[in-house]
Amino acid sequence: MADRHDPLKSLINSLPEEITLNIFSRLPVESVLNCKQVCKSWRNFLQFHVNTNTYFAYQHLQRQHGCGLTHTQEQNRDGSDAAIQTFVAFNRDVQALYHEEYHEDRKVGDNQPIYRRRRINIKFPACKHIVGSCNGLICLISRTNYNGVSIFPHIPSHSPESPDEPSYICNPVTREFVHLPRIYIDKKKIDLGVHIICGFGYHPLTNAYKVVRISYFGLPRSRGVVEIYKLGSDSGWTSAGETNLFFESVYHSPSVCWNGSLYWLHKESGGIVAFDLADEKFHSVPNPPGLLNTNRRLCVLRSCLCLITVPADPEIGYRDYYNVWFSKDNVSSYRSIEQSYKSRNWRKMFRMKSFLDIWNTLYFLFALTKEDELLFPIKGITRHDLKTQKDEKIWVLEERDRIQQVPLPHICSFISLKALGERNVEMFLGAPGNNELNLHASVNTR
Repeated sequence: MADRHDPLKSLINSLPEEITLNIFSRLPVESVLNCKQVCKSWRNFLQFHVNTNTYFAYQHLQRQHGCGLTHTQEQNRDGSDAAIQTFVAFNRDVQALYHEEYHEDRKVGDNQPIYRRRRINIKFPACKHIVGSCNGLICLISRTNYNGVSIFPHIPSHSPESPDEPSYICNPVTREFVHLPRIYIDKKKIDLGVHIICGFGYHPLTNAYKVVRISYFGLPRSRGVVEIYKLGSDSGWTSAGETNLFFESVYHSPSVCWNGSLYWLHKESGGIVAFDLADEKFHSVPNPPGLLNTNRRLCVLRSCLCLITVPADPEIGYRDYYNVWFSKDNVSSYRSIEQSYKSRNWRKMFRMKSFLDIWNTLYFLFALTKEDELLFPIKGITRHDLKTQKDEKIWVLEERDRIQQVPLPHICSFISLKALGERNVEMFLGAPGNNELNLHASVNTR
Protein backbone atom coordinates (compact mmCIF):
# COMPACT_ATOMS: atom_id res chain seq x y z
CA MET A 1 0.00 0.00 0.00
CA ALA A 2 1.40 3.41 -0.99
CA ASP A 3 2.52 5.77 1.75
CA ARG A 4 0.09 8.73 1.72
CA HIS A 5 2.12 10.86 4.12
CA ASP A 6 5.33 11.06 2.11
CA PRO A 7 5.07 11.67 -1.66
CA LEU A 8 8.70 10.60 -2.23
CA LYS A 9 8.23 7.25 -0.52
CA SER A 10 4.93 6.79 -2.33
CA LEU A 11 6.60 7.44 -5.68
CA ILE A 12 9.53 5.08 -5.05
CA ASN A 13 7.25 2.34 -3.75
CA SER A 14 5.19 2.53 -6.93
CA LEU A 15 8.19 2.09 -9.23
CA PRO A 16 9.12 -1.26 -10.81
CA GLU A 17 11.59 -3.26 -8.73
CA GLU A 18 14.37 -2.95 -11.31
CA ILE A 19 14.19 0.86 -11.25
CA THR A 20 14.04 1.01 -7.46
CA LEU A 21 17.06 -1.29 -7.25
CA ASN A 22 18.90 0.93 -9.72
CA ILE A 23 18.23 4.01 -7.58
CA PHE A 24 19.33 2.47 -4.28
CA SER A 25 22.41 0.87 -5.84
CA ARG A 26 23.76 4.33 -6.70
CA LEU A 27 23.75 5.53 -3.09
CA PRO A 28 26.74 5.42 -0.70
CA VAL A 29 26.71 2.59 1.83
CA GLU A 30 25.80 4.78 4.80
CA SER A 31 22.91 6.34 2.86
CA VAL A 32 21.54 2.88 2.03
CA LEU A 33 21.71 1.90 5.70
CA ASN A 34 19.86 5.06 6.64
CA CYS A 35 17.19 4.30 4.03
CA LYS A 36 16.57 0.94 5.72
CA GLN A 37 15.41 2.89 8.76
CA VAL A 38 12.86 5.01 6.88
CA CYS A 39 10.00 2.55 6.46
CA LYS A 40 9.12 -1.13 6.49
CA SER A 41 8.74 -1.38 2.72
CA TRP A 42 12.26 -0.03 2.11
CA ARG A 43 13.68 -2.25 4.83
CA ASN A 44 12.07 -5.30 3.26
CA PHE A 45 13.24 -4.32 -0.20
CA LEU A 46 16.82 -3.80 0.92
CA GLN A 47 17.28 -7.28 2.32
CA PHE A 48 20.49 -8.81 1.07
CA HIS A 49 18.91 -11.97 -0.27
CA VAL A 50 20.56 -14.13 -2.92
CA ASN A 51 19.11 -13.77 -6.38
CA THR A 52 21.02 -14.08 -9.63
CA ASN A 53 19.56 -10.96 -11.23
CA THR A 54 18.60 -8.68 -8.36
CA TYR A 55 21.02 -9.50 -5.59
CA PHE A 56 21.36 -5.98 -4.24
CA ALA A 57 24.81 -6.42 -2.70
CA TYR A 58 26.37 -7.25 -6.05
CA GLN A 59 24.45 -4.58 -7.90
CA HIS A 60 25.65 -1.98 -5.41
CA LEU A 61 29.23 -3.26 -5.60
CA GLN A 62 29.19 -3.14 -9.40
CA ARG A 63 28.16 0.50 -9.26
CA GLN A 64 31.11 1.30 -7.01
CA HIS A 65 33.60 -0.57 -9.17
CA GLY A 66 32.18 0.97 -12.31
CA CYS A 67 32.58 -2.17 -14.41
CA GLY A 68 31.55 -5.09 -12.24
CA LEU A 69 33.53 -7.31 -9.89
CA THR A 70 36.86 -7.07 -11.63
CA HIS A 71 39.34 -5.43 -9.25
CA THR A 72 39.92 -7.37 -6.08
CA GLN A 73 42.55 -5.10 -4.62
CA GLU A 74 39.87 -2.53 -3.84
CA GLN A 75 40.49 0.21 -6.40
CA ASN A 76 37.83 1.83 -8.53
CA ARG A 77 37.65 1.12 -12.24
CA ASP A 78 40.76 2.95 -13.07
CA GLY A 79 42.04 3.36 -9.58
CA SER A 80 42.68 6.93 -8.63
CA ASP A 81 40.21 8.61 -11.00
CA ALA A 82 37.45 8.52 -8.40
CA ALA A 83 36.80 11.63 -6.31
CA ILE A 84 37.37 9.61 -3.13
CA GLN A 85 39.82 6.81 -2.45
CA THR A 86 38.96 4.67 0.57
CA PHE A 87 41.18 2.50 2.75
CA VAL A 88 41.15 0.35 5.85
CA ALA A 89 43.85 0.19 8.53
CA PHE A 90 44.32 -1.70 11.78
CA ASN A 91 46.00 -0.50 14.98
CA ARG A 92 47.03 -3.48 17.07
CA ASP A 93 47.93 -1.34 20.10
CA VAL A 94 44.28 -0.45 20.69
CA GLN A 95 42.77 -3.32 18.67
CA ALA A 96 40.95 -0.89 16.39
CA LEU A 97 39.92 -0.97 12.76
CA TYR A 98 39.81 2.35 10.88
CA HIS A 99 38.02 3.53 7.75
CA GLU A 100 40.07 6.18 5.93
CA GLU A 101 39.18 8.46 3.02
CA TYR A 102 41.29 10.60 0.69
CA HIS A 103 39.32 13.35 -1.11
CA GLU A 104 40.91 14.27 -4.44
CA ASP A 105 38.85 17.42 -4.94
CA ARG A 106 39.71 19.12 -1.64
CA LYS A 107 42.64 21.42 -0.85
CA VAL A 108 44.63 22.25 2.25
CA GLY A 109 42.85 25.05 4.10
CA ASP A 110 39.35 24.06 3.02
CA ASN A 111 36.71 23.65 5.69
CA GLN A 112 36.49 19.94 4.86
CA PRO A 113 39.45 17.61 5.49
CA ILE A 114 41.47 16.16 2.61
CA TYR A 115 42.14 12.99 4.56
CA ARG A 116 39.66 11.60 7.07
CA ARG A 117 40.09 8.73 9.50
CA ARG A 118 37.26 7.21 11.54
CA ARG A 119 37.29 4.27 13.86
CA ILE A 120 34.87 1.48 12.94
CA ASN A 121 32.71 0.56 15.91
CA ILE A 122 33.64 -3.11 16.10
CA LYS A 123 36.19 -4.87 18.31
CA PHE A 124 38.52 -7.78 17.63
CA PRO A 125 40.12 -10.07 20.19
CA ALA A 126 43.92 -10.27 19.99
CA CYS A 127 44.33 -9.34 16.31
CA LYS A 128 47.61 -8.10 14.84
CA HIS A 129 46.99 -6.81 11.34
CA ILE A 130 45.06 -7.21 8.10
CA VAL A 131 45.86 -9.94 5.60
CA GLY A 132 43.81 -8.40 2.81
CA SER A 133 40.59 -6.72 1.74
CA CYS A 134 38.37 -7.94 -1.11
CA ASN A 135 35.03 -6.41 -2.11
CA GLY A 136 34.33 -5.20 1.43
CA LEU A 137 35.41 -8.42 3.17
CA ILE A 138 38.45 -8.14 5.45
CA CYS A 139 40.72 -10.97 6.57
CA LEU A 140 42.63 -10.44 9.84
CA ILE A 141 45.48 -12.22 11.56
CA SER A 142 45.47 -12.96 15.29
CA ARG A 143 48.19 -13.91 17.73
CA THR A 144 48.74 -17.64 17.70
CA ASN A 145 49.39 -19.76 20.78
CA TYR A 146 48.59 -23.41 21.30
CA ASN A 147 48.01 -24.52 24.87
CA GLY A 148 49.89 -21.47 26.05
CA VAL A 149 52.98 -22.29 23.94
CA SER A 150 54.11 -19.87 21.24
CA ILE A 151 54.49 -21.83 18.02
CA PHE A 152 57.77 -20.07 17.28
CA PRO A 153 59.34 -19.87 20.76
CA HIS A 154 62.48 -17.90 19.91
CA ILE A 155 60.48 -15.02 18.33
CA PRO A 156 58.46 -12.71 20.63
CA SER A 157 54.71 -12.72 19.99
CA HIS A 158 54.74 -8.95 19.30
CA SER A 159 57.34 -9.32 16.54
CA PRO A 160 56.15 -8.82 12.94
CA GLU A 161 57.95 -12.10 12.15
CA SER A 162 55.90 -14.15 14.62
CA PRO A 163 54.01 -16.98 12.88
CA ASP A 164 50.44 -15.82 13.28
CA GLU A 165 47.67 -17.23 11.11
CA PRO A 166 44.51 -15.87 9.46
CA SER A 167 41.73 -16.05 12.02
CA TYR A 168 38.78 -13.87 10.99
CA ILE A 169 36.81 -12.79 7.95
CA CYS A 170 34.47 -9.86 8.54
CA ASN A 171 32.36 -7.24 6.81
CA PRO A 172 32.05 -4.06 8.92
CA VAL A 173 28.93 -2.98 7.00
CA THR A 174 26.86 -6.13 7.58
CA ARG A 175 28.66 -6.52 10.95
CA GLU A 176 29.16 -10.22 10.25
CA PHE A 177 32.30 -12.19 11.03
CA VAL A 178 33.45 -15.81 11.02
CA HIS A 179 36.22 -17.58 12.89
CA LEU A 180 38.47 -19.54 10.55
CA PRO A 181 39.39 -23.03 11.80
CA ARG A 182 42.74 -23.02 13.59
CA ILE A 183 45.66 -24.96 12.27
CA TYR A 184 46.40 -28.23 14.08
CA ILE A 185 50.07 -28.54 14.99
CA ASP A 186 51.60 -31.55 16.63
CA LYS A 187 53.54 -30.75 19.84
CA LYS A 188 56.73 -32.12 18.29
CA LYS A 189 56.39 -29.74 15.36
CA ILE A 190 55.84 -26.82 17.72
CA ASP A 191 59.23 -27.52 19.30
CA LEU A 192 60.85 -27.45 15.85
CA GLY A 193 59.36 -24.04 15.04
CA VAL A 194 56.56 -22.98 12.73
CA HIS A 195 56.26 -20.19 10.18
CA ILE A 196 52.99 -19.23 8.45
CA ILE A 197 52.47 -17.19 5.26
CA CYS A 198 48.95 -16.29 4.16
CA GLY A 199 46.88 -14.31 1.69
CA PHE A 200 43.26 -13.44 0.97
CA GLY A 201 41.81 -12.97 -2.48
CA TYR A 202 38.89 -13.14 -4.89
CA HIS A 203 38.62 -14.58 -8.39
CA PRO A 204 36.08 -12.72 -10.58
CA LEU A 205 35.47 -15.63 -12.98
CA THR A 206 34.74 -18.23 -10.31
CA ASN A 207 33.18 -15.69 -7.91
CA ALA A 208 35.12 -17.36 -5.10
CA TYR A 209 36.74 -15.80 -2.03
CA LYS A 210 39.69 -17.81 -0.74
CA VAL A 211 42.19 -17.64 2.10
CA VAL A 212 45.54 -19.30 1.35
CA ARG A 213 47.71 -20.51 4.24
CA ILE A 214 51.24 -21.91 3.86
CA SER A 215 52.74 -23.53 6.96
CA TYR A 216 56.45 -24.35 7.35
CA PHE A 217 57.59 -26.66 10.13
CA GLY A 218 61.14 -26.79 11.42
CA LEU A 219 64.44 -25.03 10.77
CA PRO A 220 66.00 -24.68 8.26
CA ARG A 221 62.92 -23.99 6.21
CA SER A 222 61.12 -27.15 5.23
CA ARG A 223 58.58 -27.60 2.46
CA GLY A 224 55.46 -25.53 2.99
CA VAL A 225 52.06 -27.14 3.43
CA VAL A 226 49.54 -25.24 1.29
CA GLU A 227 45.91 -25.10 2.43
CA ILE A 228 42.89 -23.20 1.14
CA TYR A 229 39.74 -22.01 2.86
CA LYS A 230 36.97 -21.18 0.38
CA LEU A 231 34.19 -19.04 1.81
CA GLY A 232 30.83 -20.79 1.70
CA SER A 233 32.16 -24.20 0.66
CA ASP A 234 31.61 -25.80 4.09
CA SER A 235 34.83 -27.77 3.50
CA GLY A 236 37.13 -26.12 6.03
CA TRP A 237 40.79 -26.02 5.10
CA THR A 238 41.52 -28.20 2.06
CA SER A 239 44.95 -29.33 0.91
CA ALA A 240 46.55 -27.80 -2.18
CA GLY A 241 49.79 -29.78 -1.94
CA GLU A 242 53.21 -28.60 -0.86
CA THR A 243 55.75 -26.05 -2.06
CA ASN A 244 59.49 -25.59 -1.69
CA LEU A 245 59.06 -21.84 -2.15
CA PHE A 246 59.51 -19.60 0.88
CA PHE A 247 58.06 -16.10 0.80
CA GLU A 248 58.66 -12.78 2.51
CA SER A 249 56.78 -12.23 5.76
CA VAL A 250 53.24 -10.89 5.84
CA TYR A 251 54.46 -7.75 7.60
CA HIS A 252 57.36 -6.74 5.34
CA SER A 253 55.87 -7.84 2.01
CA PRO A 254 52.22 -8.86 2.32
CA SER A 255 50.51 -10.81 -0.40
CA VAL A 256 48.80 -8.78 -3.09
CA CYS A 257 45.61 -9.89 -4.84
CA TRP A 258 45.32 -8.79 -8.46
CA ASN A 259 43.22 -10.19 -11.31
CA GLY A 260 42.34 -13.40 -9.47
CA SER A 261 45.83 -14.27 -8.22
CA LEU A 262 47.82 -13.78 -5.03
CA TYR A 263 51.35 -12.48 -5.49
CA TRP A 264 54.32 -12.93 -3.17
CA LEU A 265 58.05 -12.20 -3.28
CA HIS A 266 60.33 -15.21 -3.03
CA LYS A 267 62.54 -14.69 0.02
CA GLU A 268 65.81 -16.08 -1.32
CA SER A 269 65.77 -14.89 -4.94
CA GLY A 270 63.46 -11.89 -4.69
CA GLY A 271 61.53 -13.28 -7.64
CA ILE A 272 57.78 -12.85 -8.05
CA VAL A 273 55.46 -15.82 -7.57
CA ALA A 274 51.73 -15.90 -8.29
CA PHE A 275 49.19 -18.31 -6.83
CA ASP A 276 46.25 -18.57 -9.21
CA LEU A 277 43.01 -18.76 -7.22
CA ALA A 278 41.28 -20.65 -10.05
CA ASP A 279 43.70 -23.52 -10.75
CA GLU A 280 45.24 -23.26 -7.23
CA LYS A 281 48.80 -23.56 -8.50
CA PHE A 282 51.97 -21.47 -8.20
CA HIS A 283 53.34 -19.70 -11.29
CA SER A 284 56.60 -17.80 -11.73
CA VAL A 285 56.43 -14.23 -12.96
CA PRO A 286 59.47 -12.61 -14.65
CA ASN A 287 61.09 -9.63 -12.97
CA PRO A 288 61.55 -6.29 -14.71
CA PRO A 289 64.81 -6.29 -16.71
CA GLY A 290 68.12 -5.57 -15.02
CA LEU A 291 67.01 -5.94 -11.41
CA LEU A 292 69.96 -7.22 -9.42
CA ASN A 293 70.68 -6.67 -5.72
CA THR A 294 67.50 -4.72 -5.11
CA ASN A 295 65.08 -4.55 -2.24
CA ARG A 296 61.49 -4.64 -3.43
CA ARG A 297 57.82 -4.63 -2.50
CA LEU A 298 54.58 -5.48 -4.33
CA CYS A 299 51.44 -3.37 -4.22
CA VAL A 300 48.49 -2.26 -6.36
CA LEU A 301 48.31 1.32 -7.64
CA ARG A 302 45.68 2.57 -10.09
CA SER A 303 44.36 -0.98 -10.39
CA CYS A 304 47.71 -2.20 -11.70
CA LEU A 305 50.13 -4.67 -10.15
CA CYS A 306 53.19 -2.64 -9.12
CA LEU A 307 56.70 -3.48 -8.06
CA ILE A 308 58.64 -0.90 -6.02
CA THR A 309 62.41 -1.43 -6.16
CA VAL A 310 65.38 0.15 -4.40
CA PRO A 311 68.59 -0.33 -6.44
CA ALA A 312 71.71 -1.35 -4.54
CA ASP A 313 75.27 -0.24 -5.19
CA PRO A 314 78.05 -2.66 -4.15
CA GLU A 315 80.11 0.23 -2.74
CA ILE A 316 77.58 2.57 -1.10
CA GLY A 317 74.75 0.16 -0.38
CA TYR A 318 71.15 1.01 -1.20
CA ARG A 319 70.60 4.23 -3.14
CA ASP A 320 68.40 7.11 -2.02
CA TYR A 321 65.79 6.67 -4.75
CA TYR A 322 63.43 3.99 -5.91
CA ASN A 323 61.69 2.90 -9.11
CA VAL A 324 58.02 1.99 -9.55
CA TRP A 325 57.15 -0.59 -12.22
CA PHE A 326 53.62 -1.23 -13.55
CA SER A 327 52.15 -4.38 -15.07
CA LYS A 328 48.81 -4.21 -16.88
CA ASP A 329 48.70 -7.61 -18.53
CA ASN A 330 45.37 -9.41 -18.56
CA VAL A 331 45.63 -13.08 -17.66
CA SER A 332 42.58 -14.02 -19.74
CA SER A 333 44.16 -12.72 -22.97
CA TYR A 334 46.52 -15.70 -23.27
CA ARG A 335 45.92 -19.24 -24.48
CA SER A 336 47.13 -20.84 -21.27
CA ILE A 337 47.41 -19.74 -17.66
CA GLU A 338 51.11 -20.59 -17.53
CA GLN A 339 51.82 -18.53 -20.65
CA SER A 340 50.03 -15.52 -19.19
CA TYR A 341 52.37 -15.42 -16.20
CA LYS A 342 55.57 -16.10 -18.17
CA SER A 343 54.66 -13.37 -20.68
CA ARG A 344 54.15 -10.68 -18.05
CA ASN A 345 55.68 -7.35 -19.10
CA TRP A 346 56.75 -4.49 -16.86
CA ARG A 347 57.02 -0.78 -17.58
CA LYS A 348 58.93 1.65 -15.36
CA MET A 349 56.47 4.44 -14.61
CA PHE A 350 58.65 6.77 -12.56
CA ARG A 351 61.77 7.16 -10.43
CA MET A 352 61.55 9.08 -7.21
CA LYS A 353 64.26 10.40 -4.94
CA SER A 354 63.42 9.49 -1.38
CA PHE A 355 62.29 12.53 0.61
CA LEU A 356 62.28 10.39 3.77
CA ASP A 357 64.22 7.40 4.98
CA ILE A 358 64.42 5.01 2.03
CA TRP A 359 62.84 2.19 4.02
CA ASN A 360 59.84 4.33 4.91
CA THR A 361 59.19 5.17 1.29
CA LEU A 362 59.64 1.57 0.23
CA TYR A 363 57.37 -0.02 2.79
CA PHE A 364 54.82 2.75 3.40
CA LEU A 365 53.79 4.03 -0.05
CA PHE A 366 50.11 3.10 -0.33
CA ALA A 367 48.37 5.30 -2.93
CA LEU A 368 48.94 7.18 -6.18
CA THR A 369 46.45 9.95 -6.96
CA LYS A 370 45.16 11.12 -10.35
CA GLU A 371 47.37 14.23 -9.96
CA ASP A 372 50.49 12.02 -9.69
CA GLU A 373 50.84 12.45 -5.95
CA LEU A 374 52.00 9.72 -3.59
CA LEU A 375 50.56 9.10 -0.13
CA PHE A 376 52.63 7.89 2.84
CA PRO A 377 51.44 7.20 6.42
CA ILE A 378 54.35 8.87 8.22
CA LYS A 379 53.15 10.33 11.57
CA GLY A 380 49.89 11.03 9.81
CA ILE A 381 49.52 11.26 6.03
CA THR A 382 52.12 12.95 3.84
CA ARG A 383 51.43 13.74 0.19
CA HIS A 384 54.38 13.95 -2.21
CA ASP A 385 53.98 15.62 -5.62
CA LEU A 386 55.97 13.84 -8.31
CA LYS A 387 55.87 16.91 -10.57
CA THR A 388 57.21 19.48 -8.11
CA GLN A 389 59.07 17.03 -5.84
CA LYS A 390 57.45 18.77 -2.86
CA ASP A 391 55.62 17.19 0.03
CA GLU A 392 52.98 18.40 2.46
CA LYS A 393 51.31 17.02 5.55
CA ILE A 394 47.59 16.61 4.87
CA TRP A 395 46.68 14.84 8.09
CA VAL A 396 48.48 14.75 11.45
CA LEU A 397 48.32 11.73 13.72
CA GLU A 398 47.73 12.37 17.41
CA GLU A 399 50.72 11.67 19.65
CA ARG A 400 48.82 9.10 21.71
CA ASP A 401 48.01 7.12 18.58
CA ARG A 402 50.00 5.67 15.73
CA ILE A 403 49.44 3.77 12.53
CA GLN A 404 50.49 0.16 12.90
CA GLN A 405 49.88 -0.95 9.35
CA VAL A 406 49.99 0.67 5.95
CA PRO A 407 46.40 1.50 4.91
CA LEU A 408 45.00 -0.97 2.38
CA PRO A 409 42.60 -0.06 -0.44
CA HIS A 410 39.10 -0.98 0.68
CA ILE A 411 35.56 -0.50 -0.54
CA CYS A 412 32.48 -0.74 1.68
CA SER A 413 29.95 -3.28 0.45
CA PHE A 414 26.91 -5.34 1.41
CA ILE A 415 28.52 -8.69 0.56
CA SER A 416 27.08 -11.04 3.18
CA LEU A 417 29.00 -13.94 4.66
CA LYS A 418 25.69 -15.74 5.23
CA ALA A 419 24.66 -15.20 1.63
CA LEU A 420 28.00 -16.64 0.51
CA GLY A 421 27.15 -19.84 2.37
CA GLU A 422 29.07 -19.48 5.63
CA ARG A 423 27.23 -21.27 8.44
CA ASN A 424 28.76 -20.15 11.71
CA VAL A 425 28.40 -16.42 11.15
CA GLU A 426 28.44 -14.17 14.21
CA MET A 427 27.49 -10.51 14.61
CA PHE A 428 29.49 -7.68 16.14
CA LEU A 429 27.75 -5.83 18.93
CA GLY A 430 28.24 -2.37 20.37
CA ALA A 431 27.37 1.25 19.69
CA PRO A 432 29.67 3.89 18.17
CA GLY A 433 31.43 6.53 20.21
CA ASN A 434 32.76 9.94 19.24
CA ASN A 435 34.50 10.07 15.87
CA GLU A 436 33.52 6.47 15.14
CA LEU A 437 32.01 5.22 11.92
CA ASN A 438 28.57 3.79 12.57
CA LEU A 439 27.82 1.11 10.00
CA HIS A 440 25.19 -0.54 12.08
CA ALA A 441 21.69 -0.30 10.67
CA SER A 442 20.00 -3.53 11.73
CA VAL A 443 21.20 -5.40 8.67
CA ASN A 444 19.20 -8.56 8.05
CA THR A 445 20.79 -11.23 5.87
CA ARG A 446 18.12 -13.88 6.02
